Amino acid sequence: MASEVTATVENIELEAQKKLQQAHARAKDILVKSKNEASKYLTAELPMDDVKAESEKIIHDADEQSKVVIADSEKRASGIKAGAAKKIDKIVKKMVNNVIGAE
Repeated sequence: MASEVTATVENIELEAQKKLQQAHARAKDILVKSKNEASKYLTAELPMDDVKAESEKIIHDADEQSKVVIADSEKRASGIKAGAAKKIDKIVKKMVNNVIGAE
């Protein structure tokens, strides 16, 4: 009976050792696959098409806004110049009238 128990314990130990070796082999395989997969992701190029399209849209929108601001500024500058020219004309007429005594 003792020999049967010893044989059973030895069989259990051998089976446990086989399972442990299988687990180690499986874990090693999983690690290798994980490293390969990670390597693929690290070396892969990122999809830049969306980023490029978005940056081009931002640049285009900024360009359009700057054109609107420039056009508005040119209109305001033109108005200021016209107003200044009218004021200068008034001042010159007053000076001429003062000089000739027409006032």
